[in-house]
Amino acid sequence: MNPESPLPQRTWRISALSQMNFSLAAGLSLPSEQTTMLQLRCTQDVARQVTLDEGLHAQAANRFMAMGAERIGYELYSDPGHSSRWGNTQNTAVSGTGTGDMQTLTVYGQVPAQTSPPPGNYQDTITVTLTY
Repeated sequence: MNPESPLPQRTWRISALSQMNFSLAAGLSLPSEQTTMLQLRCTQDVARQVTLDEGLHAQAANRFMAMGAERIGYELYSDPGHSSRWGNTQNTAVSGTGTGDMQTLTVYGQVPAQTSPPPGNYQDTITVTLTY
């Protein structure tokens, strides 16, 4: 390689457009679903993977929102049919190729039916990682 040749510049940017806010006013006797969008921009023709970690309150690879010691289980998916869990391993990442333009990925969230804990403000934080 010629030492005077510049290395190709790789750029990236990622952002979430909104938080998920599950409406659980009726309790948890039925599933509740919500979506959010991730926007990312990667250098054209560069392979990329987007992973979502298990969150701050995960237990045995299950995601939970928490309010003090109380928990509500939930899951994140890369498809509207909830068949592809979006995780932080190669088999659960969302892969693609950068276009140089902003790309949008949808995150599908679901709180399955479960025993309702006390009402309150349950939260979790997910870290999004872009690998290219």
